[in-house]
This record gives sequence, structure tokens and C-alpha cells, in this order.
Amino acid sequence: MMGKMMRMLANRLRSARIALLAAAAALLPGCGTGAADDPLTADAGWVRIPTQDTTTESVRARFERPKGKGPFAAVLVIHPGGGVRGTPLDYGRRLREWGYAALVIDSYGSRNIRSTGDVGTRQGTRYQLADLYGALSWLAQRPDIDMQRIAALGFSRGGQTTLSAIAAEESLPGYLRDGLRRPGKVALGVGIFASCIDVDDLRIEGKLLMLVGDRDRERNVECVGELTAKARAAGFAAEAKVYPGARHDYTRRRDTDDERDAAADTLIRTREFLDRHLK
Repeated sequence: MMGKMMRMLANRLRSARIALLAAAAALLPGCGTGAADDPLTADAGWVRIPTQDTTTESVRARFERPKGKGPFAAVLVIHPGGGVRGTPLDYGRRLREWGYAALVIDSYGSRNIRSTGDVGTRQGTRYQLADLYGALSWLAQRPDIDMQRIAALGFSRGGQTTLSAIAAEESLPGYLRDGLRRPGKVALGVGIFASCIDVDDLRIEGKLLMLVGDRDRERNVECVGELTAKARAAGFAAEAKVYPGARHDYTRRRDTDDERDAAADTLIRTREFLDRHLK
């Protein structure tokens, strides 16, 4: 009897702790649930944006806006499988410093997902693409954004989402097409150690920069040349760089001189490509 009572008490305490954590999370900037923020009045910082995912009303994103009136070119930053913290947020700040508006979308944190392993590659990519489409709709209502100059920049799993965003919709796999509708044009994509899953049939319809380490997964290295060749064949500017000695996630790891050099060069090439084609 005593053991049963102790288990019941432990369960109640656990439930109370979960409820308190959820309540605390809802008070953090950009957390919680609710409608998207009005794009006409939202300031730089954490905002909520719409999504085409029917299981949630909105997701949070970090909006970075440069000084001035605009209209600005904008870059949608798509996080890797481990979430938005670290490199994606750093790139958002750098983009602002370079003169671009940036929207760093937190697809996983908004859904309490720790990593792609929690939901699987296909569902994770679908969430990210649905959120990217919502971000396009949100930005389109802002007079300080030039919707003819929109780019997507993605890391790892976010790189796969970026490739999907600049490909012809009819060339996407069914799980990224059914129930989703692209509301605007993404003119340029930057894939940084992009995960090349379900990309063989993509018909690239935008400018493309792909950067990867030669110690990444073999398929991720191979597809860099294949997809940039597709883009060039379709008449779009495309560049690729394979970094000797760099592994997957080298922009975060930076454990060796090769990876530190690759991370530094990735920033340089990304800025040059954006400036050449968006400004």
C-alpha cells in the first residue's frame, strides 16, 4: 500500500513539474502558442509567424532588420537537425550587419522538438518547408521587404529545405507537395553542408551556392556538383566549394585548422554570393 501511495505521489509531482515548465516556457520571448504577430507592426527580435502546417497556428522566428527604410533583400535562415541555437542565430545577426533583413525560423523549438531524430527526416523537412512558406507570406506584407530579392540559407537538414524552396514545386517529393502551396518566389539558395535526401529529381529554378566538407557523408559531397550543374543547365548562376578536411557541421565544430578555415571561408563566399545576386 505504501509503495502504491509513493508512486501516486511521484506521478503527481512529475505532472506538476511538467505543468510548471510549460508555463515558464510560455513566458519566454517568442515561446508559447498563439496567432502570428502583425507584420506591419512587428519590431526586430523574436516574433511569431504563420505556417502552412495545420497542426500549429504559428511558429517563432528571430527577425533581424538592418538600419534604414529599405526595401531590403531578405534571407530566410533554416536551422539544421539540432535546432536554431548557435550558428543559425549568428548568421542572422551577420546578415543584418551585411545589410539584409533575416528571419531565422525556429521550426523545432516552436514544436518542442529536440532534433530530427524525434520526428524523422521527412516530417522534419515538411515542418521546415511549411514554416518557410509561412515566412514568405509574413514578409510579403512588410513594405520594407523587397519580395523580388528573397533568399533561403540552410544548414544540413535546413539545406535540404533550402534546395526544396528553389526547386520547381512539381519536382518535389509528394510529402513536400501535398497540402503545401508556395506563396512566393525564393530567388536564391545557399546550402551549407546540405543533407541531400530526396533531391535527385529536383528541378532547380534559382541561383545556388553549395558548400560542404570533403569528409562529410559521401552523398552530401556528390550532390553538390550534381545540383549546381542542374542549376547552370537551367540558366541560373551556381557555385560550389568542397573544403578539404572538413566534416559535417564544420561551421559549429571548428575542431581543426581545416574546419576553422572552412567556416571562415563559408562566411566570405556566402556574403559575396548574396551581394553579387541580391544587391
